[in-house]
Amino acid sequence: MYLHDIGRNPLISEKNHSENHAVISAALVTKFLKAKHIDPEPIAALTHIIRAHSFSLGESADNLEAQILSDADKLSQFPVNWHNL
Repeated sequence: MYLHDIGRNPLISEKNHSENHAVISAALVTKFLKAKHIDPEPIAALTHIIRAHSFSLGESADNLEAQILSDADKLSQFPVNWHNL
């Protein structure tokens, strides 16, 4: 999911510094997809996936897609030296 961390953009988050980046990202994705006339059901699914990837929000990743993004996001915190693999 390309846009799951868009809420970390300093130009966006400085206005909402007290709000979790996943909440900001989900709102921006919702606005973007609604402007593209995407049906509400996939928008709701995507916003859940985005919100659930943030451990601090406490929203449960209750489907496979949300679990994958949440796990991948957590794993991305560990540096990998690709030259030693």
